Amino acid sequence: MRTPVTSVTNLVIQIAREEVERYMDSRRRDLDSLTDLGNKFCENVKSDLEKVGRRWEEEEDSLLKQEVRAAIAVIAKNHHRSPNAIVCRINDNELLEIAR
Repeated sequence: MRTPVTSVTNLVIQIAREEVERYMDSRRRDLDSLTDLGNKFCENVKSDLEKVGRRWEEEEDSLLKQEVRAAIAVIAKNHHRSPNAIVCRINDNELLEIAR
């Protein structure tokens, strides 16, 4: 609720202050969001670097196999081919070289 004012000038000043405060709050929220994103990015990089040079765990291999199967199933559906046809095509044409 606004404080009662005695002139149009004071009302304009009061409204301007409110708008500036709203704008600043919005920028603070944006900055907080960017800070959170930056922190998450740093955590992900740190997590990734912690595994550099380490052996793969069985859990990781199992998850990777599931993800590859799921990806191949999607690709097969997109191309109206069987998953086996996609795997053969990838192997025959050395398409995984693209990822390196």
